[in-house]
Amino acid sequence: MHPILFRIGDFEVHSFGLMMAFAWLAAGAYLDREFRRHVSRVPRALVGDLIVWALAGSLIGARLLYLAVEYPSWTADAWSAVFSRSGFVFYGGLVGGVAAGVWLVRRRGLSIRAVGDVVAPALALGLCVGRIGCFLAGDDYGKPSDVPWAVTFTDPDTLAPPGVPLHPAQLYLSANALAIFLILNFLLPRRMFKGQVLSLFLMLYPAGRFLLEFFRGDPRGAWGPFSTSQWISLLVFPAGIWLYAWLRRTK
Repeated sequence: MHPILFRIGDFEVHSFGLMMAFAWLAAGAYLDREFRRHVSRVPRALVGDLIVWALAGSLIGARLLYLAVEYPSWTADAWSAVFSRSGFVFYGGLVGGVAAGVWLVRRRGLSIRAVGDVVAPALALGLCVGRIGCFLAGDDYGKPSDVPWAVTFTDPDTLAPPGVPLHPAQLYLSANALAIFLILNFLLPRRMFKGQVLSLFLMLYPAGRFLLEFFRGDPRGAWGPFSTSQWISLLVFPAGIWLYAWLRRTK
């Protein structure tokens, strides 16, 4: 693949960063359209403010969880990881982004349930695009495999083991996010109660993530038989079921 798309002198354009920018743009465009359809009294500036706060919260949360997971193996120069360009965990970003978003939405006096229903499919769409960036960079790569669709990374700048056929785990995760987006986007105008789409995301995403983690081959935090993300998925999934049932009773 192509971790670095092109260079202009010492300036490099990385495919991962470019795809992450596209991911946020896609999510923002979706939010701007669907907020006007499904959330009343939405200030026009909310989308931009929400993206800024959610982006800041997600970056901080993703980095903090990564540092917490890697803490047992830290070395004397481990503090350099705090300021490196790599080292993020999605669930940390989810918690950080949600916390920042909830704070902003409550401050604006809007319904968290209604806003959450629109944010959930936007998040899935962003994940779908962002995982393509992981694929291009060779990050979050899969286990060695001889399946017909296995991919081999040959670029010297790739983060994946070069010359080894691997499961395209990044594309599995991207396809999973796309499927979730299509389901949630279909449900959004047909939802039976506010918060239904959000709570369904909290069931669908961890279920898919738990299963697809078994195809991952990159080194990451693990406790016992499962990775950190799998353990978190086991907590988020029942929380999503509980939230769905509770919101349905209190609609």
